[in-house]
Amino acid sequence: EGISPAMGFGAIWCQFAQTTFYYPAVLAYIASTLSYVFAPGLAHSGLYTTVVIIVLFWASVLFAARGVIAADRLASWGILIGTLIPGLLLVVMAGIYLLQGRHSAAPLNAHHVLPPWHGLTSVVLIVNGFFTYAGVEVNAVHVDDLRDPAREFPKAILLAVILVLLVFIPPTLAISIAVPSQHISLTAGVMQAFRTLLDHFRLSFLEPVIAIGLVLASISGLLDWLGGPSTGLVHIGRERGYLPRYFQQVNANGVQVRILTTQGVVITAIGLLYALVPTVSRAYWIFAALATEVYL
Repeated sequence: EGISPAMGFGAIWCQFAQTTFYYPAVLAYIASTLSYVFAPGLAHSGLYTTVVIIVLFWASVLFAARGVIAADRLASWGILIGTLIPGLLLVVMAGIYLLQGRHSAAPLNAHHVLPPWHGLTSVVLIVNGFFTYAGVEVNAVHVDDLRDPAREFPKAILLAVILVLLVFIPPTLAISIAVPSQHISLTAGVMQAFRTLLDHFRLSFLEPVIAIGLVLASISGLLDWLGGPSTGLVHIGRERGYLPRYFQQVNANGVQVRILTTQGVVITAIGLLYALVPTVSRAYWIFAALATEVYL
């Protein structure tokens, strides 16, 4: 309504299209994290990553088809169990680790507050920053489901911003304290830090539990994205006739399953690329960069 129907459709289409690259990236992270439950060596296996991407995405589509309420319940518990609690544990362990006089893998002084500048190529590092914070506005498509949108939605966004800052900044510093930068994996870095710190405190038995919690959080976030851009796409597509009739149809729970299914076919094809790229981290970076480019 603010920027004209055609431009609005273009905007929501870009938001939807970027998720086609986002899902393989986040599912690769889930695959790497999940491997720490039974075989950490698989975190660097392209074939294993491909299988997990395909299986988990289609399972998520089946779950999302049950409607917004089912996804929201999982998301709420996922944030608590798989994000806030592990994040707090990681920060606390890293803090105690330093207080014990242990050496930090990353230099912690004023000279290193800003990243080193190596010319234009250094700008590329901000890509993952944008990618990490992308999506805080996606939930606007559900604003009509709130009892008092004018009051509740701004409060929800403010809470989200605070949680995002708390979840991303201190735990990231904790990872850099525990794992040397040259050894940090883009998909398994969190579990690398947990393994180092848990081993130090002789709490290794918690590693599979934490991995399962992180996977739960990531899947809940995936479900939020599944129900976001595609919902906006089908709403304006039906209202203005911008989508073919086939894609305007929703199931009994009001979920645009046909759009998600078609997207799933494309994501399955993309997921197969993980089996061909030399390193999982490299494939993750490619898809994260593509998603961010389309998003911006």
